[in-house]
Amino acid sequence: MSTDPQIEIQKATSQVASQLGIPEGSQVISRHQKRSIDGTPWSMQTSFYPMGFVLMGAERLIQADDIEVGDVPETPLA
Repeated sequence: MSTDPQIEIQKATSQVASQLGIPEGSQVISRHQKRSIDGTPWSMQTSFYPMGFVLMGAERLIQADDIEVGDVPETPLA
């Protein structure tokens, strides 16, 4: 079982920016979700995505729903 994702728009910290290859302070989307097995918590995950993904068509990243088919935009990044 999973909780609904918590979605936030944040400014990228130096660590997040470095990992995503974007300037520090750029806007990013944060998706946080908790998962459990038989009622026992087993995973807490937070993923960060550059805001540019949304601008290129990955609007589902900012919806508080599971993304069943995946969360990588189909448009290749330059």
